[in-house]
Amino acid sequence: MYSAILKSLNIEKREAGMVLLLVLQSFFIGIFFATLENSATTLFMMKYGEEKLGFGFLVSGVLGIILTGGFSFLQNRIRFSVLITFNMIMIFLLTFAMWYSFNYTTWEYLEFSIFSLMGALYILSLVAFSGMASRLFTLRQGKRLFSIIDSGLVFGMIVICFAIPVIVRLIPHIKDLILISAVSIFFALIFQSIIASKFKFSEDTDDLNEGGEEEVSEGVGVVKFISDKYIRLLALFVIVSMIALFFTSYNFLTVGRINYPEQIAFSSFIANFTIAVMSFSFILKTFVYSKLLKTYGLKVSLLVAPILIGFFALVAAVIGSFGFEVGSASFIIFFLLLALVRFFGINLKDSIQAPSLRLLFQPIDARIRYNVQAKVEGLVNELSATLSGLILMGMGALTFIHLINYSHILVLIVGAWIYITLQLYKEYQNMLRNSLVEYKKRKQLIESKNIALRDEAEKKRDNAVLIKKLALHLDMMKEYEPTMFDIKLDQLLRENNIQTKKLAIKSIDESEIFGAIKELKNIEKQDSNPDIKTLANEVRSKLEKSYKSLLDEEKIVYLARSKNFEDRIRAAKIISDSGNHDFSSLLKNLMRDLMPQVKLQAIHGVIRLNNPDLWSTLIDQLSDEKYRAATEAAVVQIGEDILPNLERAYYKSGAESELQVSIVGLYGRIGGDQAVKYLLKKINDPNRQIVFKALYSLRELNYRAENEVILNQIYQAIEQNVSTAAWNFAAKFDVEDLGMGKYLSYAFEHEMEENYNMIFLLLSLAYDPESIQHIRDNIESGTTEGVSFAIEMLDLFIAEQLKTVLFPLLEDNRPEEKIRDLELHFPINVYGNTDVLKQIMNRSANFLNNYTRACAIYTYLDIEKEEQNITIDIIANLFNPDPLLRETSAIVMNAIDPATYNESKARLSENMQDELDMAISMYKSNPNSVLIEKVSYLNHVRLMHGQDQNMVEDLAIDMKYRKIGSGETIIRNNAENNYFFIISGEAVADMKTGALTFTDHEFVNDMIFMDKDEKDASIKAVSDLEVYEIPNSDIKTLLFKYPKIGEIMLQIIDRRISSYEVSA
Repeated sequence: MYSAILKSLNIEKREAGMVLLLVLQSFFIGIFFATLENSATTLFMMKYGEEKLGFGFLVSGVLGIILTGGFSFLQNRIRFSVLITFNMIMIFLLTFAMWYSFNYTTWEYLEFSIFSLMGALYILSLVAFSGMASRLFTLRQGKRLFSIIDSGLVFGMIVICFAIPVIVRLIPHIKDLILISAVSIFFALIFQSIIASKFKFSEDTDDLNEGGEEEVSEGVGVVKFISDKYIRLLALFVIVSMIALFFTSYNFLTVGRINYPEQIAFSSFIANFTIAVMSFSFILKTFVYSKLLKTYGLKVSLLVAPILIGFFALVAAVIGSFGFEVGSASFIIFFLLLALVRFFGINLKDSIQAPSLRLLFQPIDARIRYNVQAKVEGLVNELSATLSGLILMGMGALTFIHLINYSHILVLIVGAWIYITLQLYKEYQNMLRNSLVEYKKRKQLIESKNIALRDEAEKKRDNAVLIKKLALHLDMMKEYEPTMFDIKLDQLLRENNIQTKKLAIKSIDESEIFGAIKELKNIEKQDSNPDIKTLANEVRSKLEKSYKSLLDEEKIVYLARSKNFEDRIRAAKIISDSGNHDFSSLLKNLMRDLMPQVKLQAIHGVIRLNNPDLWSTLIDQLSDEKYRAATEAAVVQIGEDILPNLERAYYKSGAESELQVSIVGLYGRIGGDQAVKYLLKKINDPNRQIVFKALYSLRELNYRAENEVILNQIYQAIEQNVSTAAWNFAAKFDVEDLGMGKYLSYAFEHEMEENYNMIFLLLSLAYDPESIQHIRDNIESGTTEGVSFAIEMLDLFIAEQLKTVLFPLLEDNRPEEKIRDLELHFPINVYGNTDVLKQIMNRSANFLNNYTRACAIYTYLDIEKEEQNITIDIIANLFNPDPLLRETSAIVMNAIDPATYNESKARLSENMQDELDMAISMYKSNPNSVLIEKVSYLNHVRLMHGQDQNMVEDLAIDMKYRKIGSGETIIRNNAENNYFFIISGEAVADMKTGALTFTDHEFVNDMIFMDKDEKDASIKAVSDLEVYEIPNSDIKTLLFKYPKIGEIMLQIIDRRISSYEVSA
């Protein structure tokens, strides 16, 4: 029951205690204000009437400025927890003193003082409460929880207002409501003290703006307010709306006192009116605001308050102009109309205008945005109250001004309010456009700063560590990516760093790269360093001598047919640099060599030999996933001339989808007009992987669609991807709602991330990419204002047909609402039972990856036993060619229905049966040993985030589960070591510069060691370890297929670089 309540409110268990205490505190703050406002207003109106109401508003505004200004001043000088305690004690003492003073003084202005202090005390209590809540929760937590916490305030006011009509008949005097107010704020103080003692406040704020830049808050003076048109309009908007609100208050209280001349009746009326206002406000905030903003936009949301207030004020002015007598029907109508004006004034300002106003701050420069917001919501608000008081006081002094005239003037004020709103919205749209332009400039500035900072950091880092990392990377490229190896060496030769240049020349010598002879000659002539010149001369002479000795037809033929694979590698190098097409047949044979190193060198050799007759054979190598990466690098170096050959291979009968995806990716890497034409043909392919790769390639080429036909194709692709994202969102909600989210929730997060990536990628093909990135940054900020601001920017330029389908996906709504909105456009369902697992399993591979589908099968082990039944869907996956789906199906079938498993597996080969039985046996002994657990683990490793799922699965296949005891050595320096992913426990690398600790979800290998480390340096377990171990030989095999793994492995050196910086 308790868990169900928390789940329905979207509260996590660890947050429950904090939320409950905050709700209770806000509940008592609500009682505090409702009783104080009721008693203060009643006492004031009964004693002074409307004559001093304007002066009361004036003093209230001045006190508000002084007290809130004092709070802001102290906030920067006193620890927040101390400040809010002092603040609450002060509010309690002042409130109690107000009540107590009635017993000891008959001061004429006592009621006036209480009325003037009322608003300021309430603002101080709210500012402290909001500040505390924001420091207890992160931005994303706040987004979920603040509406729940604020509800305590609303319900506190409603509950006490229901009680006030009864209480005022039981207590001796209205003033005694102030005692209830003091007691309430005392209880709020107690709950605040409990919160402060039990939970830690975050004193830090996020100083990064959406661009990743450190945000420096700049002051905003009077000159800025006056000179900046947008800020000026924003301030005028707040001023005019506040003046209108004070006029509604003046009219309402005046006619209220006339209609209810007795204290108890007036107090009861104010209480009942407050109940209506707070109830309606809650409904508007919860159910109306988001729909209003979503359906009609910001402009209508801003105009709805002045239009409704203006309409009823105008009707009241017209009816009141015919005259009225107290107690007559016309007076009752006049009174009701003014009550409606006040009713809508409070409700629409708090529930619609206030949240809409937050959006208006978003286009302001991030460096001054919060400063402007603080001044507008604080200083300008209070100045508006003061100005309102002055106006009302001035009007009250004029004898010819009557009650009806206040309604006439209110109509004029509302007219000005509407005009300013229209001007503000017009300027808001201009600011949105300017925001996109400024974002581009700021992004360029940030990038240039980051480059400068990186360069500065590189200079400070230990050069030996960087050289070691570079040397290891070169070794990997030499063995697995010879083309990239040559390119990298060419880059290093052109750098100014002496150490990297020496490393490059030595690598050229060791690898016998004859193609580098010309560049070495240039270095001899142009380099200023004598050591580099000497080294270049020595290597160049050696290479020339070797090249001339081998440049003989008989020798080349001999080397190409030698049994020694190193001879065949030399033959491939000589042939490629000879430029002699007569040797093409030899190079073609070497491309079919069984030795991987020979084959790789021959593939690389096709570039330099530059014989188109070899290109078909080269393209054939793309079909072999082991050599695909090396072949792709060679094809890219050949360039645009090979594009027609690639296009023919793409449409070749029987071409596999992996080959087609590779070719489409090559178009993007090669570039050119012809490549773009070929890519545009692929964006309607039925294979989702091909479409994704084609779109990604177009984006890499900075393609912008301008042709109407292409734009329509992109729009259709966006709609298709929104449809996929909608289905995934609904499925994710379903499995989480059913408590089946252990594996599937994360899998769908990854799917949704891919969906969003593709949607924004498509948008960047149709519209300005930097503008789209700015919009995405705001959406990913996680704030309601950020999302709404992003949608406002999108609304400026995207096609109308996209708005209806895209906005529901991006909007910041509750999951149920989002699904309901998306259902209007796409065929999605929330099943509410285990049928959702079947739907996920049977979903096309075009829309869900294999890991997500495997998670759906695996989840069957966690559902209720009566719902665990082996369906044809699970049995079918036992015969799936993908090992992850096949193995997971076998484990689930054997666990739920062993007989069905044994009967079904009989149709598999014996080898396959043995493989699956072994997986089942491993699962029984330790679930961590099976493939799905290993893939799940890797998906949570930071280094593997965003990596190709096929690579992740192949890596998982080679991982072996192992336990290691505390004190055991897992890696030794200068030894043949395996590679480890830590599941749990802790290991320490003990090195010359100090110790490095490795913990859960970290990758460990021997690349951490440097030449300067002791020979017996090692990595030891300092607690019992659970690890996944990958044999060294398996890593080498995987590197042929996925050179990216090498880059992942090398990232461990970055940990070592950091250790040098810390120890320095």
